[in-house]
Amino acid sequence: MSMDNEPSSPGDASGQLNPALQSVIDNAQTDSGKSWLADAANAVQTYLTRKAVVANSAAAADEFTNNLKDTSDGLVNLVQTDPSAIDLALGLASHTVNGLVSQHQHLDDDTRAGAAAPLIGDMQTEIAHAGVQRLAELNRDDAIAAIDKYGDYLPDDHQAALRQYADIQQGLRQQDAAAQQTQAAHDAALAGYSAASNHLASFTDQDTGGFRAQPGFLSNLMSDTSIAMPTKMALQAGYSMLTRNGDVPQSNPHVAADFLQRIGSDNPPEQGEIMSHLGTGLTINDATFINGLLAPANPQRKADLRTLSDTITQAQGMLASNLNGPGGRVAFGKFTNWLLPALQRGANLTDLMADNRIQQFAPSASDAVEGLPKPMMRLPLGMIFGSAANG
Repeated sequence: MSMDNEPSSPGDASGQLNPALQSVIDNAQTDSGKSWLADAANAVQTYLTRKAVVANSAAAADEFTNNLKDTSDGLVNLVQTDPSAIDLALGLASHTVNGLVSQHQHLDDDTRAGAAAPLIGDMQTEIAHAGVQRLAELNRDDAIAAIDKYGDYLPDDHQAALRQYADIQQGLRQQDAAAQQTQAAHDAALAGYSAASNHLASFTDQDTGGFRAQPGFLSNLMSDTSIAMPTKMALQAGYSMLTRNGDVPQSNPHVAADFLQRIGSDNPPEQGEIMSHLGTGLTINDATFINGLLAPANPQRKADLRTLSDTITQAQGMLASNLNGPGGRVAFGKFTNWLLPALQRGANLTDLMADNRIQQFAPSASDAVEGLPKPMMRLPLGMIFGSAANG
């Protein structure tokens, strides 16, 4: 019968006879039987003693290994959380390992010191590496200084890798900072665009659809720090024109066409440029619509704006060419005056351009006449000289 699974006694490792074996010997009825059982029990005890010693040694080794790992993990975590604690962690590594090794009293001092030295060295290297790596993630110069300071704990290949890591991290931080700066500028521009758009929207009376001056408008406009100064000045100028002359009855079609053409191009107009035409070249409704086209757009919306720009360019080339003379400019203006309201009503551009629609605006004879320069009004000579004589 195998005894590998026999329960061990706490005293087995000491070599003392297991109480269960002693009980078997004591129950023998004869001296010869007791002698025979004693020999057998001693043989069994020898086996159990060896087995217990091996088991205890393995348990002690596992406990020592686990203690070392727990200590190393704790100190590495310490310097990763707080790199300024590198010196403390290095000292604790030496103190803790020496303490763990000193528990093995069966070893002489030299053996314990020889066993502790490489363990301390490995742990301190891991600690120094982890601490410097964390510093590299925060500040390159601090990391380089730490590599020089703790060089005795870091092999050459570790130092080279950490220097490279510090350079890489610095480059990545610079890229992150540039990206954040760009994002901040984009966010500020978007906030400014939205604020200016809200001011523009306030020009329209919700009941009549016409212009309505707002109490405290200019004061509120100038105190709005989110709007860029050029846009503020354009809004102020447009507002002044509107308060003086009211809304224009119709936009200048060529001004509107220019904005529609440029919005889908690589050189879109500035928001303030649109608003500067309020009260002169653009109605409030048209300026509001065109301003809305400047809003951030998804890829499909950008493609639609590009199509709109191309359509305006095509119409301008077909209608307002040099071959068509002054009438071509008039025809192109009529095309714009038709297209812009249709777009504001939500019509689909593709549907609007169906059936060779641009050609339907080809300049006519009346367009040619309308495009001619208007003659200056002349007073009769008699009125001129008569007025002079009477003076």
